[in-house]
Amino acid sequence: PPVQTESSGPTPAPAPVPLNHRVLAILWIFVTGPAVFLLLREPSWRQAPPGFDRLRALHAEQWVAVVLILIQLYLVVMARMDHVRDRVDRDFGKPTRP
Repeated sequence: PPVQTESSGPTPAPAPVPLNHRVLAILWIFVTGPAVFLLLREPSWRQAPPGFDRLRALHAEQWVAVVLILIQLYLVVMARMDHVRDRVDRDFGKPTRP
């Protein structure tokens, strides 16, 4: 017969891996490069009158390129915030929460 042993309870969940925005921002350059090329390849949107007419002149693939570039900017900002947060934690110690 199989031997039963007492379990010490549920197994603990693995520790969450922190998201490294710096690495993502660097790797995202491979996505942003072609996106910039798509925007610069067809300059018709730059010849439209400024304002909403320029936005209406964008084609679907150019809209995707704009979204990819905005994601790149978001990742760069988040990487910078992580860097500042790490420096504050290192210089002043982690704040204690009640």
